[in-house]
Amino acid sequence: LVAGVYGAIGTARWRLGEHVSLGPIVDFRKFDSQLDIAGVPPEYAQDFGRTLKTGAVGLGLHYDSRDNTMTPTSGVNAFVDSKFNLKGLGSDREFEIYDIDIYAFERLSPEWRVALKAEVDAARGRYPTVFAPYIDQRGIEAVRYQGETVFSSEAEVSWQLSPRWSLLAFGGLGRTDSGASRVFDNSGAIVS
Repeated sequence: LVAGVYGAIGTARWRLGEHVSLGPIVDFRKFDSQLDIAGVPPEYAQDFGRTLKTGAVGLGLHYDSRDNTMTPTSGVNAFVDSKFNLKGLGSDREFEIYDIDIYAFERLSPEWRVALKAEVDAARGRYPTVFAPYIDQRGIEAVRYQGETVFSSEAEVSWQLSPRWSLLAFGGLGRTDSGASRVFDNSGAIVS
């Protein structure tokens, strides 16, 4: 359980062309964390039952060529973000967070569409357990499979029955790699 005390998270992006934007990321937080079980395991002791502070700056790159932001039928939406938590910025410990998210959409015919998603999330350094990346895909419980490096993917096919109704099917594959972590295990292939 994480209870927020305060936080300031934000990003500003400047357009570098029709589809590309780039800008800084800031992430400052102070929060109380606790694990409501008797006898916190030693590997969690540094992350729970205390107040944690983070102070990060980073950079984000965004590419967006979608035809519609709400229900796209063609184009790509991609993000590459990195954040560096530094003691000089008030962070209790130094660690990095990296994210790459790619979403692609294509209309195969007036009635058929396909969408693909691929994400790679990673944490490096002495990151708090609550910042560990997790498999993020439909059909999989959020935060159930965590690791140092995480891959999530999905494919979706939709059939537009009428202007108002459509049917869709999706499937996904995810995987976690625990790296040097003593807390997490490699998940193997997780299918949804």
